[in-house]
Amino acid sequence: GMRVVETNKVALYVSGTASIDEHGRTAHPGDFEAQADRMLVNIAALLERQGARFLDIAHAITYVKHAADGTRIRQKLHRAGFEGFPHAVVSAEICRPELLCETEVLALLPKPA
Repeated sequence: GMRVVETNKVALYVSGTASIDEHGRTAHPGDFEAQADRMLVNIAALLERQGARFLDIAHAITYVKHAADGTRIRQKLHRAGFEGFPHAVVSAEICRPELLCETEVLALLPKPA
């Protein structure tokens, strides 16, 4: 991710975040539900370190490896409170063959005084 302090806001760009553990390994290979849960935990942790949360997200793109998982990921994201902003779900190849989903977000915070 990257934090950019602009004239009147702070922009948090969180690049494609997936089910990666603290050692850089793919967590939960082959388990879509567990990978989606870990992806959300990772996004929340990255945002939290910068004083942000899901409510601060301005837009997101979620990639699923298999188009059939689009409905499942939308339901899971909705239950997690990951909503209220423009959000595209796209079927596409993901950076590692064993990953089944990943999300990138832009969160906006007011500029500190």
